[in-house]
Amino acid sequence: MRIWLSMPGLLCCAGNNPAAFFDAAVQGSRIRPVGRIADDDLPSGDLPENRAFRIAAAALEQIGGTVEQARAAYGVRRIGVCAGSCDNGSEGSLLAHKAYCATGVFPADYDLRYQSAPFTAEYIARTLGVSGPACTVSTACASSAGAIVKAAQLIRAGICDAVIAGGVDIASETVLLGFSSLEAVSDSVCNPFSKNRKGITLGEGAAFFVMSKDPLGSNEPGIELLGYGESADASHMTAPPCRWKRGHPRHAGSPFQCRENPR
Repeated sequence: MRIWLSMPGLLCCAGNNPAAFFDAAVQGSRIRPVGRIADDDLPSGDLPENRAFRIAAAALEQIGGTVEQARAAYGVRRIGVCAGSCDNGSEGSLLAHKAYCATGVFPADYDLRYQSAPFTAEYIARTLGVSGPACTVSTACASSAGAIVKAAQLIRAGICDAVIAGGVDIASETVLLGFSSLEAVSDSVCNPFSKNRKGITLGEGAAFFVMSKDPLGSNEPGIELLGYGESADASHMTAPPCRWKRGHPRHAGSPFQCRENPR
């Protein structure tokens, strides 16, 4: 079965729509060391006080027309949600725990559900009014890719006819402190795929597609998902296996010291 993707709804610190993001990618990044989306680019109104959900809502609004076409074509029960997200509510928990430490009670509007892994997909499904399977994939940097793979599998299995798939994450204090403790955060401009890169640059954003068994809408370009793959090296929770053999001059300088290297 062929799987089709709509144009994405996209919002990130490099651009607030696909065209702006493409222009930023061509011109080169100026993000260092943390990229945050301007508050003016985020929707307000009847939304939870949760930054991840507000970012997701801005991206989903851009594909609202395609979602309506899917609802008309397949019905709400045949449309699922697969969302990749790892940090969907820690900013609220940090504020709530600061308040608890100061006063001895949590704020009245604090709800731990907002930080639960499944709630991102549940929130999106409720917002868009679809009632097919909804799941959140939380596999660090591969979360959104895993969500797209799972969406394709749901369609190919005949469980869904269309799936809203993608991901959202924020650059919270939890994430920043975690990567800083690993000494992985770059102090220079984002410079991926370069031998001169110094580490990762953190940013926040969201991107979602409508994936379906048929191309939707006369204005869609008909982007086809031609393949996907998932694997794990089962080496370490945060570090890849060391590629330098013992005795190699660069082995001692590797940040990932391994006990044995069969290569």
